[in-house]
Amino acid sequence: MRSLTFATLAFGLLILANVSAQQPGRGFGGGGASALLQMKEVQKELSITEEQGKAIAEKSKEMRTALTEKFGNLREMSKEDREAKMPEVIKFTTEETKKILDANLKPEQTKRLNQLVVQQAGILGASNNAEASKALSLTDEQKEKLKTMSTDMRAEAVELFKGGKEGFAKIATLRKETTAKALGVLTAEQKKTWEELNGAKFEFPEPRGFGGGNKDKKKVIEENN
Repeated sequence: MRSLTFATLAFGLLILANVSAQQPGRGFGGGGASALLQMKEVQKELSITEEQGKAIAEKSKEMRTALTEKFGNLREMSKEDREAKMPEVIKFTTEETKKILDANLKPEQTKRLNQLVVQQAGILGASNNAEASKALSLTDEQKEKLKTMSTDMRAEAVELFKGGKEGFAKIATLRKETTAKALGVLTAEQKKTWEELNGAKFEFPEPRGFGGGNKDKKKVIEENN
């Protein structure tokens, strides 16, 4: 099985949408290694000690502060300006996150966290990451199909959010159906690799981004597009 570079996967794959809000881990479909490690359920899954948790939290806070000092308040920038800075932002967060994780996690913990990152992003998220695409050996045609599915799903989700609780249920169904279609784009060998990258299934707690009102939730999705 081809391996994924953990730091590149964690932030290249997931933090793109969330870093613009300076709040990694919030929002529709978002997340990241840093955000996952803040979840008690994930800490338990990885057997994170209290000492490890405090060290990672402290270093992650320092990294977010350094991110703002180095690149400014990305949330207040125009979409064009944020996109222009993204290559540098990703490089910075990739390098700093790797340092934090290498210094504070055991190899087996990093491996499992890597799997959880993959699971949270899903196949649609993986298709937008160079490392994941390489690991799966995605063709240009497959990438285009997955990109189209992702774009269409997000557009439909924005509309469904207007339907309140009923809309939320429909979004869950939409995501499930779209994911199934996306997996159908993969070959048998690619599906096997994808399963290996995911590891044992983990039940994630409900994203905090769903806790606000409809207006806020709709805004989160639009910001992540």
